[in-house]
Amino acid sequence: MASFSATYRRDIDGLRAVAVLAVLLFHLDIPGVTGGFTGVDIFFVISGYLITGLIRRGVEAGSFSLLEFYSRRLRRLFPAMFVTVVATFVIGALLMSPVTFRSLASSALAASLSVSNFLFWLQSGYFDPSKWTKPLLHTWSLGVEEQFYLLWPATIILLLALRKRLSPLAAVLAVSAVSLALAETVVQYRAAAAFYLLPFRVFEFGLGAALVWLPAAERLPRFARESGFAAGLAMIAGAVLLFDSDTRFPGVTALLPCAGAALSIYFGQTKLAQTIFANSPAVFVGKISYSLYLTHWPVIVFAKYYLLRDLTGLETLAAFAASILSALLLYRYVERPFRFQEARNNYVAPRKVMTWTAACLLLLAVPLVSAAFGGWAWRIKDGSIFADRTWLHYTYYGGLKCTGMRCETTGNPAQPKVFVLGDSHARSLHAGLQRAFPGINFVIFASGNCSYFSFSARYYTVKRHSTDCPEERAAAFQEILTTQAPVIIFNYWRWQSLSRYLSRDRNSPVFHAHGIVDFASFVASELELLHSKLGDRKIFVIGGVPEFATIGSPLDCISRPLQNPPCATSPRNSKRTQQHITFNAALRDIADKHFIWIDPFDYLCDDSVCRNMTADGKVIYSDPDHLSVWGSEFLANAMRPVLQSALASVPLR
Repeated sequence: MASFSATYRRDIDGLRAVAVLAVLLFHLDIPGVTGGFTGVDIFFVISGYLITGLIRRGVEAGSFSLLEFYSRRLRRLFPAMFVTVVATFVIGALLMSPVTFRSLASSALAASLSVSNFLFWLQSGYFDPSKWTKPLLHTWSLGVEEQFYLLWPATIILLLALRKRLSPLAAVLAVSAVSLALAETVVQYRAAAAFYLLPFRVFEFGLGAALVWLPAAERLPRFARESGFAAGLAMIAGAVLLFDSDTRFPGVTALLPCAGAALSIYFGQTKLAQTIFANSPAVFVGKISYSLYLTHWPVIVFAKYYLLRDLTGLETLAAFAASILSALLLYRYVERPFRFQEARNNYVAPRKVMTWTAACLLLLAVPLVSAAFGGWAWRIKDGSIFADRTWLHYTYYGGLKCTGMRCETTGNPAQPKVFVLGDSHARSLHAGLQRAFPGINFVIFASGNCSYFSFSARYYTVKRHSTDCPEERAAAFQEILTTQAPVIIFNYWRWQSLSRYLSRDRNSPVFHAHGIVDFASFVASELELLHSKLGDRKIFVIGGVPEFATIGSPLDCISRPLQNPPCATSPRNSKRTQQHITFNAALRDIADKHFIWIDPFDYLCDDSVCRNMTADGKVIYSDPDHLSVWGSEFLANAMRPVLQSALASVPLR
């Protein structure tokens, strides 16, 4: 007797409830649910089991039809997704800047065509801060699932035709093993591709599909079955509670939640499983899980985008309630009527379903394509200048006139000299230093591919492989060591903390930070070495700037159709800002021993907020983290008394 059954299983709806609630709580930033994103993987295992069983039953009964299969999939998935996309598009038109709305339109078009996973793969990572401006980001998983539906029926039909010569179970496990091996390999070098693309997720569907060919679990002793379910539940809980954004995923790590889901399905008829998964509340949430998955992310994103900040505890509760309510409405009036047509004897021929779907897509394509090209800039005053994401940064970035590895503020060799070492954040000081200190020539060595806070040529970030980094650094220090001129060190420390550092051969790992404080300790040790090499000279260390810590970017903020709330300040307690505060505090202790410490928070923040605009309404940042021309001038003028006092008594050549 096979383990799959054509009868409805309440416990699987209960497992769906666990999966969707894990995702929902994770997206709401509920403490402790740091691995809630693995709920998607649980859904993949469930889909692999149910779809494979459906195909096998149909083929063996001689009643399977590809046209009927795809018609049912369309009725199951498309109407609710179509309504979600339309509603999201309409709300986005009311709230979003041209740049962000253009991105939304592109993702809506991609979601409608079941290829949004490709779009988001090309754009950025799932855990990137820009996700809070992408209300359809969650449709990447639907793209993966729909692509699986496109390819899997033919695969199973072929395996069933060859089953006398090739075991379907062995073939499914072999395909899954190849997929897992590929995922484990690719995730180390192209994590976004491994996360978003189907070939690296097939093993998750395959684990569910393999259950279809296993002997019925009822053949095992009761204790073994109860223990098997408990083990599966523990594996799911472990992944949800222990994984986080630093977990290398997917790959071998994904086996924990996926194997847990497979065990929960296989042993789902046990008493323990029925108690936990088959109770009425769990089944109810499971039934609306698809609608809840569709609605929850747009609700959260739009709430944060409108407020321009993270949600408070009460607002988080409201977002949870709004997600449930919108899911209930979508399930009751859209998903359920289309999904259960046969049960109501209201059968619609598959060809007609295909025709209606195509017509809806064509109707939706017109506004989406229009918005995807221009972001409907006409919605705001002077909208044309805000239609390009790069407009603000490429026009008003503080380091716009500082190009190449080395630049100077005056270029006058007769003037006193000060060196500035860092990355693009150091380069952003160019405009401000040039304006605030016309009598000093600041020589800036900055590269996005190289870390100048270390004197050793061993270290560079692997986020950008730069074979020139050791040579660039050596040239910079060779020039610095010929003088006694002061040195200023300024980096995008928070970004640097997310990087790994390798030896010069790019094979031996040297350092990989585990948190901001750990990275601050690493920087401190490198600065100690730097101090010993540079000798007796003034060395300034500038901490991290607060960043534009609201949702979106400065361009998003100033070009929203609705300008309430205003974006002149950001809460000091935002997550990104707190990371800078933590790093600055950790580094300050060591910096005070040998260096002159400068904390930008002293000038850009008070006890509760950090400024995003100058007194005359100019944005301090040209993008979420780089100083604009005005921000550069503001910070340089603010630091001027400290710099002038320290530079007054030292040689500047």
